[in-house]
Amino acid sequence: METSPQERIESLVKNGLRARLQTGSLVTGQLFVDMDIFPDAEPATVIQGGLYPEIPTVPSSLQGMIANVDRILNKVEQSDLEGTLTNLNELMVSTNSLVSTFERDAPVLLKEFGATLQAANVTLTELQATASADGEIGNQLQDALKEIGAAARSIRVMAEYLERHPEAMLKGKSGNP
Repeated sequence: METSPQERIESLVKNGLRARLQTGSLVTGQLFVDMDIFPDAEPATVIQGGLYPEIPTVPSSLQGMIANVDRILNKVEQSDLEGTLTNLNELMVSTNSLVSTFERDAPVLLKEFGATLQAANVTLTELQATASADGEIGNQLQDALKEIGAAARSIRVMAEYLERHPEAMLKGKSGNP
């Protein structure tokens, strides 16, 4: 079944046929109509009613760039550039103040930090000497460990005796007064 030219054009438009105005020569300003398939184009239909059917259009690349520039300029106009610049200026002043304070106080802080590290080093050395085997705490720990060892030996001897003589739990150790 054959389709009419009008039906073929309508089918092409449904599939993305669009026209756009292009520049043929920048020197002369000559323009031409470019027709192409744009699959991502918005849905459209052929407009009937005149001598010729009207095919939907898409903006030319130059028109698209101009529209993008217009959108950017509108956003710039709507933004608060003056407030942003004021905030940036305040941030710079605050940062300069912070750097000045740090430059002024850093030597003192570094000196105090060094003294604190030195004091901590002395304290650790004293603690190490006290807790060593020759120090006071070390001697006390060694004595305590010796006593614990002796108590463990006594318990072991008693456990071995009770294992061999369970009646000693009831009667006591025989043969000793």
